[in-house]
Amino acid sequence: MIKHESFQLFDEINNTLHNRYSEVAMYYFGRKIMSKELINDINIWAHILKSKFHIKDGDVVTMNLPNIPNAIILFYAINKCGAIADIIHPLDPINTIKKTISNTCSKLFITLDNYFKSNINIIEKLNVSIIVCRVSDYLPYLKRKYISWREQDIEDCYLYNGILRNWRNVIVEDSKFNNIAVYLHSTGTTGESKSVALSNNAISALKNALSKGVIENMNPNKNKSIMVLPLFHGFGFGVCMHAMLSFGFEIVLMPKFDIHKFAKLVANRKVTICTGVPAMFSKLLKLSEKDFAKLKYLENIFVGGEKLDEGLKLEFNKRLRQVGATAELVEGYGLTEAVTVCCVNKKGESDITAVGQPLYGIKVKIIDDNCKALNEGKIGEICIGGPTLMEGYINDDSQNTFLTIGGEKFIKTGDIGYLDESGTLHFIERRKRVFKINGVTVFPSEIEKTIRLASEKIENCVVSFIENNIVTFIQSKEINITNLKKIIINFCQLNLIKYAVPLERNICIYEVFPKNAVGKTDIKTMKESYCKERGGL
Repeated sequence: MIKHESFQLFDEINNTLHNRYSEVAMYYFGRKIMSKELINDINIWAHILKSKFHIKDGDVVTMNLPNIPNAIILFYAINKCGAIADIIHPLDPINTIKKTISNTCSKLFITLDNYFKSNINIIEKLNVSIIVCRVSDYLPYLKRKYISWREQDIEDCYLYNGILRNWRNVIVEDSKFNNIAVYLHSTGTTGESKSVALSNNAISALKNALSKGVIENMNPNKNKSIMVLPLFHGFGFGVCMHAMLSFGFEIVLMPKFDIHKFAKLVANRKVTICTGVPAMFSKLLKLSEKDFAKLKYLENIFVGGEKLDEGLKLEFNKRLRQVGATAELVEGYGLTEAVTVCCVNKKGESDITAVGQPLYGIKVKIIDDNCKALNEGKIGEICIGGPTLMEGYINDDSQNTFLTIGGEKFIKTGDIGYLDESGTLHFIERRKRVFKINGVTVFPSEIEKTIRLASEKIENCVVSFIENNIVTFIQSKEINITNLKKIIINFCQLNLIKYAVPLERNICIYEVFPKNAVGKTDIKTMKESYCKERGGL
């Protein structure tokens, strides 16, 4: 049983930044937000939340903000109050937000001005208090003045800065303890949408685990981390925000990813740490040699969210070496139910299935269909144990997600893999994606890897099994679709068993894959479109 100490995540960053008041905590479009200003604004907003909005320990506050300073300040203010932050996608439809606020009994909704103005008639009927932020709130003076004429006209009583103006004295109060810190939203270990409750202890345990040899140099006077992944993403929240601030590293905020602006920021701030998803690094390969050279300061690059393609890894690392960067793409493994990161590779790892050894304090077990632990080298379902586990799903039964192995609590991930003799985890496939044809086990990841090698015109590939059919979704801008399908089939016939070769009618070409609410490839929408076009097969 984990003992819950009486502390909040705010206390961790406050303890670190207390001796770094004159250092930069966050960098935002040319504005340097010093540690003293960050802590002061968090203290003020914690007092505002308590006094004006009557937020207390155990209350829920819903926020859908991009990577702007307001989002980080308000999260830690919520945390200091002992309240729970329900962090959702900034572009979630208003009906989704209505449902979320209802399900969590949220007392306060924090959003952007554009979103508020577009949905004002519904938002004002939600029966919750409202705070509206602007992207310009923390911009340097001249930039703020330049874009202010384009901003939405909103009553001052709602606005972040309008409220803040009346509460400018620093109020320092004790943190209120509450076990749960945040609700993050996940596809769940079964592929269904779930709301994950994560405790202060679990998030703090991840921070402690990352400090044990994952980052090569822990010097806060050198390290700077660029924050591209959003707060609603587990990596963005647990790693890019809380861990980096707790280490005293400067956070370079980037609300919207753009390859040229990214390269410029890395060069200007001499960024050393970056965490992202494979699609982000695939786009960065489009940079010219001159712009790619701006990435030379990077020393640690962590990749998660989706499986990293071997070709992408090799090409990106090659270009990093060419510009003199010491970093390389290092893949990790995790899930939101365990604060995202459980295992991380080391530099130089070449086995494409390897996703690293468990982080400090985290345990990995492989089980069979009867929930019996398997020995090394045996393939089965991956289970995660340790101090980073979620408390459970909100308003949902989590009983089937947890199991006990050797007297310890584990989460069943729904992923297939194995542990080798060194203790390194190898990820093979999502369990729900593995299927059999005529008794032969077929791994979609193997088909996807093969198809990506069939033609340089194939940007991405996702394979699904729909009503006994292998269905292949291809992302490509190739105009001659018929010819591309023939190339794919011929290549698969040469490199795969016959059961794994897709039929031409089951190859679907997309110019760009749709994305879901958490920014991942929206397989569900593509499958629904496929079935609709074929009358449900």
